[in-house]
Amino acid sequence: MILLLPAAALLLQQGSAPAKLPDFTGPKKRAVVASFKLAIDKWTITATAPSGGTTDTQVTITQTDTLGAGVADMLVTELIASKRFLVYEKKDDEDLAKAIGARGGAGTESQGEAPQAKALGAQVLLKGSITELSFRKKLSSIAIPDLADVVGGAANFVATVGIDLKVIDIESGLILDSVQAIGKVGAKSSTLGFKLEGIDFKQTTFEDSPIAKAMRAAVRDGVQKVCARLDRVPWESRVALVSETEEAKLLYLAFGSESNIPVGTVLEVFRPGRPIVDPQSGEVLGQETAKILGKCRVQTLNPKFSIAAILEGSDFQAGDAVRLPPKSGS
Repeated sequence: MILLLPAAALLLQQGSAPAKLPDFTGPKKRAVVASFKLAIDKWTITATAPSGGTTDTQVTITQTDTLGAGVADMLVTELIASKRFLVYEKKDDEDLAKAIGARGGAGTESQGEAPQAKALGAQVLLKGSITELSFRKKLSSIAIPDLADVVGGAANFVATVGIDLKVIDIESGLILDSVQAIGKVGAKSSTLGFKLEGIDFKQTTFEDSPIAKAMRAAVRDGVQKVCARLDRVPWESRVALVSETEEAKLLYLAFGSESNIPVGTVLEVFRPGRPIVDPQSGEVLGQETAKILGKCRVQTLNPKFSIAAILEGSDFQAGDAVRLPPKSGS
């Protein structure tokens, strides 16, 4: 469907806006974003004529890849705006699979996916699906003999988009969080045009359409829900290289200056436990207790990596993890 809207159309956000997230200055988690999938293959247009008659039309979604990539772009923008994430975007699923299971994580979300891309240092994967896409309009000046042609006249309309958003721990494949979000945008317009041969998501007019604005509202709502919960998940990163000589014992770590970890920070070094997987369902149930290896102190921050001096411990390996030590009493 090509949606033609006048520049003077008045768009009104429907429903209550999500609560504003508190300011955040802590360490930024590195996230990988996948293209959105469609849990639906059609979207619904409901039109009500001045006479009260209603017509429902199911429109096939033909540009699924373009739509999924577009919503993923919106997700990347909102994640960066939250100031809680460094975002690594992979739209190609084959390449994205390499970011999963940094230590061979098994389970529903990472089974069979390549473990060799642990150099990404990503902590979480965000995967989404579009579960609802609808457009409801009420015309006040003309009848609707057939919805398959151009429709004109004064109208009130509401676009609705629903998404599901999952956050997956890349290490274990465990689903850390799953949220549902709805975006609704209403508008009043004196003219509307529709052609039902497939919506063109690449057109610049789409960005200003109610459907696009409803998508962004749904994504913003989903990100705020995810952030509020992930703030309680400890930040982690990876050991990229171990360098132990007579002069110095150093760890090269897979986070850089943008991660909000200051020089002088003491980090705990540990080896993550293996995922515990249900042998019948393949569901990740949890993870073995991590093995604490020692501590290090950040000495140097570079754009993409940092260098830390080993303070205590031994048997460090590339692929081990680092985190902020738990606070006393916690």
